[in-house]
Amino acid sequence: MHARLYPYWLWLLLALPAFGMAAGLAGTDDPDIYHTLLHPTGEFSARFMIIAMLASPLVLIFRGWRGPRWLQKNRRYFGVAAFGYAALHPVF
Repeated sequence: MHARLYPYWLWLLLALPAFGMAAGLAGTDDPDIYHTLLHPTGEFSARFMIIAMLASPLVLIFRGWRGPRWLQKNRRYFGVAAFGYAALHPVF
């Protein structure tokens, strides 16, 4: 049961910045909020893409450590999250 639940926890963790952005968008009537949210969407997109691309080099550098292998196994989630934030970026 635990093995089937962990992707959902990872998705929740990756979506936390989006929840914060949505709360900021819903909680204000400032017309400049769209310009304010432009930078974080692009920044999180770049960060998640960098994390996804670092998986293979980290496995080669740290062969005995299990952390990079976990990252390599779950890199698709980080890549999809990067795409989601990149898709939000031109909206704002």
